[in-house]
Amino acid sequence: MYGSPLQKVLTAAAMLMLFLAMGLGGKSAYPVLIQQLLGLGVLLLVFGAGAHRQYTRPLAGLFWLFVLLLAGLYQVPLPEQFWSALPGRTLLLPVETLVQPVLGADARLPHTLSVSPDLSSAALLQLIPVCALFFLGSSLHMRRALQVVGFLLVLGALESVLGLLQYAAGEGSPWLLGAPFSGGAQGTWNSRNHYVAMVELTLPMAITLALHLLTRPPSAYPGSSRERAAPLVLITGVIMALFLGGVFSRSRAGIVLLMVGVLLITLVAVRQVHKRRSLGLMAVLATLCSGLAVTIGLVPVLDRFVSPSTVAPERWRIYETTWLAIRDFLPLGSGPGTFAGIYRLYQPLDQPGLINHAHNDYLELLLETGLIGLVLLGLFLLLYGHAWLRLHGWRAHHGFRFVQLGAGVGIFLFLLHGLLDFNFHVLANTCLFAFVCGLFFREPGAQPFHADTFDTPERRQRG
Repeated sequence: MYGSPLQKVLTAAAMLMLFLAMGLGGKSAYPVLIQQLLGLGVLLLVFGAGAHRQYTRPLAGLFWLFVLLLAGLYQVPLPEQFWSALPGRTLLLPVETLVQPVLGADARLPHTLSVSPDLSSAALLQLIPVCALFFLGSSLHMRRALQVVGFLLVLGALESVLGLLQYAAGEGSPWLLGAPFSGGAQGTWNSRNHYVAMVELTLPMAITLALHLLTRPPSAYPGSSRERAAPLVLITGVIMALFLGGVFSRSRAGIVLLMVGVLLITLVAVRQVHKRRSLGLMAVLATLCSGLAVTIGLVPVLDRFVSPSTVAPERWRIYETTWLAIRDFLPLGSGPGTFAGIYRLYQPLDQPGLINHAHNDYLELLLETGLIGLVLLGLFLLLYGHAWLRLHGWRAHHGFRFVQLGAGVGIFLFLLHGLLDFNFHVLANTCLFAFVCGLFFREPGAQPFHADTFDTPERRQRG
């Protein structure tokens, strides 16, 4: 029930975990332990009280069970003969010969599916807050979930305002909060590319919520015209902040994906809601955002698309080298969290720097988990497609339905960005992604709703 103590606690927990993820998640001093402890407590509460039963789809729960079991499988000890026969292990056998004179004749590499069970254990522990936020998104009452979404959008807008201040101030600004300047708006993240992934997840939900507020029947909010206009004005401000923050991140991939997202939302809106009003809102938002962008200064942003990239050739080298490692470790991979160590075995001598990620989440997944990772990715995409079909069949003009439409678009953009970066390996972004997935994959409710879910005076009196 909406007003139950359990729902209030879950709402507070969701807001706290999202705040920690967005406010501190981009920093090196990210309180991982706090998030893990909070996540563990949330999971015990959700499953202990049965809060997941009403809205969480069984297939989504089975998917998470499958993920956790397979992650644990990589740490199961194996017979030495079987381990030695695994693909890629012949590269590691000389290590034992090198360390035995120092550590003793009994020194052996861990004989598990993962070449480093410690790193795989750390990766498994990081799934705790991710899993918790997914089940928070899928277990909250719809009105509670809308409150958390509103909180998330306001946080995203504040991050974007901070990013715009960083862009205006430049290198050495106190607005960077001690982080290195990455050339554009970055909020509390260390990289503009990781910051813009947050915008990709939140901006679509903000736009679809604005469409809902614009097209809902007047009877859904029987207050004065000023009271009815206030939420729309607020959400319009949030949209403008998020959009401008994304543009002035100067992330080429991020800007292109945001344009794709706006186009997809326009197509969805034309099919789902009042055509004239939805197109009118898009035109107004485009005009306002374009005007503000020109005022702030678009030339450095446009220069990013004109000047040749110095990073792209190096990324292709990383992809090629990663593929060589993938071929050696198929079909089971090297184990979650082991990419950096394995890559160093293949890194060309003339390639400078320490390569910790493949800058392509799917290549990194394939190296670390092999065909198992491909199966998990395929299952996720099937769940994603099934959720769209279910959402298409729910025709009520309900605020949460519009949130789910935006969440579906945001998930799509985040998945596309994974082809060019490692946002799935940034815990803050993975937590946000999991929460948005929880909103999108869940059941809409115990029964269809045909009225607006935002509080009205009558609803507030009923509590």
